[in-house]
Amino acid sequence: MRVFGIALILLAALFFSAEFSRYQKKRIAEGDGFLHLFSHLRGEILCRLEPVADCFAGFRDEALERAGFLRALRECENLGAAMEATEKKLSLCEEEKKTLLRFCLGFGRGYREEELRRIDAALEEFERQVAQDKRELPRLARLVRTLSAALALGIVILLL
Repeated sequence: MRVFGIALILLAALFFSAEFSRYQKKRIAEGDGFLHLFSHLRGEILCRLEPVADCFAGFRDEALERAGFLRALRECENLGAAMEATEKKLSLCEEEKKTLLRFCLGFGRGYREEELRRIDAALEEFERQVAQDKRELPRLARLVRTLSAALALGIVILLL
């Protein structure tokens, strides 16, 4: 019975660290998806003179689709409303969500040059945030694996 408990504790630590790594990778994928969206919007505004709602028609991203953002965007046809509807479902950190929300709520209200400047500014800021997340991911994953393994071993030692 004791061996079963020890195995259960070790498995819980293993699953916790694996889930943390999966969550962090999902966060990075969503960040990359929004970077892709910014680039897509910039290209649409530069190359075409279509209404804002039509700028999203050809955009696809698997991570944003899974998060429900693209579905909300198709239903609302408004970047700000889609962001507000899915903000809590996104795996992004609060700073990244604030950057996105600030951009999304004001998108489509200005002229072409103003929108391009806003996209460039948001793209630059968000790229910096995503790059920082990518740099921190290996360190955080290693830290969580180490701490969960140490905690599990500490509990096992206490049980013995």
